[in-house]
Parts: sequence; C-alpha cells; structure tokens
Amino acid sequence: MARRHPLVMIQCTCLIRYLVQFAYLLLLGFVETSRVLVRCLRPRAARAAEHLFLRTQLALYQEQKVNPRRATHATRLA
Repeated sequence: MARRHPLVMIQCTCLIRYLVQFAYLLLLGFVETSRVLVRCLRPRAARAAEHLFLRTQLALYQEQKVNPRRATHATRLA
C-alpha cells in the first residue's frame, strides 16, 4: 500500500473545505434571491402596510430615544 505525502493530504482537505464553503455560498445566494423574488411578488397593499408599520416603529424609537435591540435568529424568523 502506497503512503501519501502529508502535504498532499493537507491540500486535499483544504480543497474539500473550500468546495463545501463554495456550495454553502451558492445555497445562500439561491435562498436570498428567492426571498427577494417572493417579496417583490407580494401585493402592493401588503408592501405598503409593512412599510407603514416599520415607519411607525422607527418613529416610536426616535421619539423615545431608544436604541433598537439587535435582531436574533428567532426575531428574523418571525
């Protein structure tokens, strides 16, 4: 049985890691693109209602001089 050089093994594992990262980035790009398309295809009234809600929320934060909390994964999902 032939032994491989340790450097070759390191290069192979690096290549595999880069391929996995690339596949992950492609998947994320696909998911984000689909989200944008879904949001663009929503009815105009729904988009207007969302903007109104966000503007009201922003005005409330500015009026109370409160810094908004950072969004968690749970709030993003909701």
